[in-house]
Amino acid sequence: MIQLWASKAHVAFFGIHNMKANRPKSYTLEPIQAPATQPTAERPVWIRLPPPGKHEFFTRLGRAHLSNLCAQNKIKSVSLREPHATRGIRLINLQSALDYIGKFDTGEYEAVPIDTRAPADSESKHAAAAGAGNEVTA
Repeated sequence: MIQLWASKAHVAFFGIHNMKANRPKSYTLEPIQAPATQPTAERPVWIRLPPPGKHEFFTRLGRAHLSNLCAQNKIKSVSLREPHATRGIRLINLQSALDYIGKFDTGEYEAVPIDTRAPADSESKHAAAAGAGNEVTA
């Protein structure tokens, strides 16, 4: 049987110093695909509540907001717990959460300007108003 690992004791006893040097090197001209941050499989049917202070991946809603929606019966959820247990796992139906979010979609999208500062003429009014209070009258 071939061992694929070597502990410090094996190195000292068997004299295996550099196992990586014995491996054949492989090169490729193919582009390497970066691993996806989230599996590319289908969406899950049920999702867990995110940890406190975090947001759920698919809906981007926080734990408190999802808990409130569950309490108001606006999205489907189930609690997995043993009989007479005080703690359990709250699972949320992902499609019901996405449908709830979809209710707020008006379908009308308008371009949002990148520069959200006030127009130049109102800036000059603000500057004049700020300067007027600093004048000293004799």
